[in-house]
Amino acid sequence: MSSVGRRRLDKIEASLTPRQAVLLWLDEASRFGSMRAYVSSLQGQPTSAFPLFRLPEQVEQSVRDAMKGQRRAQLEPAIRTGIRDVAFLYYLVIQVNGRELSERRANCLHLMLVVERLRSFLSDEPLAGERHQQWLAFVDALSLRLRALDAAAHRIGNQYFAGRSPLFPDSAASLQSLLGQLDGMIELYNDRLEDEEPKQRRAMGKRPKPIDLRRLSANASAEATALVHELVTAEDRSAADDGGKTAGVPVDGRGSENQLTRRRLVRAVREVAE
Repeated sequence: MSSVGRRRLDKIEASLTPRQAVLLWLDEASRFGSMRAYVSSLQGQPTSAFPLFRLPEQVEQSVRDAMKGQRRAQLEPAIRTGIRDVAFLYYLVIQVNGRELSERRANCLHLMLVVERLRSFLSDEPLAGERHQQWLAFVDALSLRLRALDAAAHRIGNQYFAGRSPLFPDSAASLQSLLGQLDGMIELYNDRLEDEEPKQRRAMGKRPKPIDLRRLSANASAEATALVHELVTAEDRSAADDGGKTAGVPVDGRGSENQLTRRRLVRAVREVAE
């Protein structure tokens, strides 16, 4: 990039709101495909490459430019609010992606159990008894977890990121793949019910009902609401803790407010990397 282009980009970045700054960062980071790949790309990079330094500085400069000439008593609270907002949004992205990554292995293993048991039902195992009820419970539990996370990511994207999903491409693709495979297994199961011969249906007694995908989605709605609350308030608590430690501390490029916020973001990234 030319020096003129770099200066123009710097000027744009210095005028960003907290949301705009995080969205710009998320677009850039998403080009690496996954959170893990992005975190790995930061190894050995200069401090200025780290979003936990870059984002607060961008927002602070934006606030200073917008409030040029105003009193320090008005400027400092506005800077603190901007830093808290950008930290909140950044950490929220980390939280949502971290949740998907931490649950991915368990969800994959859970799906394997669903597939293996379904194979027996598709051959000659009757759709009745304890194993059948256990399998239905497996399907309900996995569906609830996957659909709740998917809905929570959409709600957070709509509310905090102007409709953009906070998930990195790899996490979004993994979640949709698991959901698609699970729904495919459910369709096979429902087809198996329809294929039962009349004699077999009488032998089974009361015929099992098909699995209703709309019911599964509706059941996940309350869980998604609880998950959004959990992810959002986790960051709110951290911001409140920082506020108690930095009350009355002047804000500048080297201030304690910035340093505490950045250290917290470092911890968040390390947790995902591990």
